Amino acid sequence: MDKKWQAEQLGLIKEGKSIFGFVPDNIGELCFCDTTNERAVPYTPEEAKQQRTTALIVGLVALPLIWYFLLSHYIIASILTLIVLFICWIIFDTSFKGKDFFVGDRGFAVFDFDKDRRNFTQKKVILFDDMSHIISGEIRKYERQKYGGSKYKETSFFFGAFSKPKESGEEYIYKSLHSETGIYEDENPRDEYYPRKPLGYYSFTKFIEKMWTYYFVNMHDNEEVVTFPVSHDGRIAFNIALSPDIILIGDKQYTADNTKSRTIQDGKFIIEDVNHEKKFLGLKEEGDMHVIPLSEIGNSKAFLYFYNKYYK
Repeated sequence: MDKKWQAEQLGLIKEGKSIFGFVPDNIGELCFCDTTNERAVPYTPEEAKQQRTTALIVGLVALPLIWYFLLSHYIIASILTLIVLFICWIIFDTSFKGKDFFVGDRGFAVFDFDKDRRNFTQKKVILFDDMSHIISGEIRKYERQKYGGSKYKETSFFFGAFSKPKESGEEYIYKSLHSETGIYEDENPRDEYYPRKPLGYYSFTKFIEKMWTYYFVNMHDNEEVVTFPVSHDGRIAFNIALSPDIILIGDKQYTADNTKSRTIQDGKFIIEDVNHEKKFLGLKEEGDMHVIPLSEIGNSKAFLYFYNKYYK
């Protein structure tokens, strides 16, 4: 649903008048709610019958007209036929099911329901107390133009929330608690939480990340060292530890004495040791330098907060 609808439902939740069959009370104060089905109750038998009748009428009228006028253009007629059949199916389908989404300042929840808003086929409630980190990122895609250059096509996004680590032999295992992927077609979103033409639950993931970042920062703001896991190929490759005087990346320690440069550039964290140099026109490198995509750094929004706090 759109931003306005969500805001109205948040107000109705406080009054106990929302469409939701159940609103979790253990994820803190709500800042976001959404659903894939805006109906409060299922169709009545009469409404369902009317919907199906409408679908049949649309099909019986549209399909003969398409083929009567476009018989000689059978490819176009076939495409329009598929579109009409798809629309008719949407109208004809009177089943009542969907997903409800909630985000609060202590966690988030997803409820799948069927036949009734209180008949849940799956309930997932994730508390921030049980989480360790979030991995998220966006990839802008462009397509080449016939006569050179490129044109924006879409942006894909990914999101994953992970549990606190559990020791397993010589390594720690982070369990995936929730994940989402999708795309949106908006090159320059006016609202970072609500881009145009989203496919997937983008706004839901952005609000989770926002509230989780507040939670994480509040938990660690007074600590001398803050640690961030770095994920690569689906596994935690190493950790980054930030403190006012030292940046520790795996076993490599960067201080004011041995750091040549550090920056955030093009979505990457780049830090270079004074011993790093390029030889043979840049074909050979020696010394230490780390180039780490922010999309691989767990809790990247909090990482940026502490990086700016310590080093800006």
